[in-house]
Amino acid sequence: MKTRSKRRKRLSLNLYSTVDHQRKMVGEVELGLYSAVDHQRKMVGEVELGLSRLRLLTADYLRQNRDEFLPFISHPETGNMLTEEQYYEYCDQVAGTPAWGGEVELRALSQALRCAIEVVQAEGPSLILGEEYDSDKRLVLAYHRYMFGLGEHYNSVKRYEESPEEEDDLPTV
Repeated sequence: MKTRSKRRKRLSLNLYSTVDHQRKMVGEVELGLYSAVDHQRKMVGEVELGLSRLRLLTADYLRQNRDEFLPFISHPETGNMLTEEQYYEYCDQVAGTPAWGGEVELRALSQALRCAIEVVQAEGPSLILGEEYDSDKRLVLAYHRYMFGLGEHYNSVKRYEESPEEEDDLPTV
C-alpha cells in the first residue's frame, strides 16, 4: 500500500509528466524550447508551425517591441544593457541560429501566438505568460535547470493521469 508521503510527492511533482516526444540527440538539445512549444500547439489542437517559423515569429515580435524587452537582455560578456544595434543582432540570432531561448523569448512567443504558456518546474511556483489569452489552449512546458549536464532546458509536458490501479491503491488523505 502506498504511503501518504509517496502520495504527496506524486501529487506535488507529478501534476505534469514529461512527454518523451522524439527526443533530439544531445547535440541538438538547444532546440528544446521551440520544439516543446510546437509539440504543445499540436496537443491543444493548433497547427504545428515548425522551429524556423516559431523563431521568426519570436524575433519579429522582439524587434517590434524593443522597449518592452531590451532592459531584460544583457551583453553576454560585459553584462551591460545592449545597444540598439546589438539588440537587433540578438533578434537576428533568435531568428537564424539554434540559440537557446528563455523567458524573454517565451514572453515574446506568447504574445506573437496570442496564447498562454505555463512553465512548471521542480521547485517554485509555475510561471504563466500571456494570462490574458484562452486558458483552454494553454501550452505547458517543463523547465529543467540542469538536463543532460548541459544546463537549462525546456520540454513539452502533459497532465499526469493516474492509472485506475494507482487510484485503488491509495489511501484517502
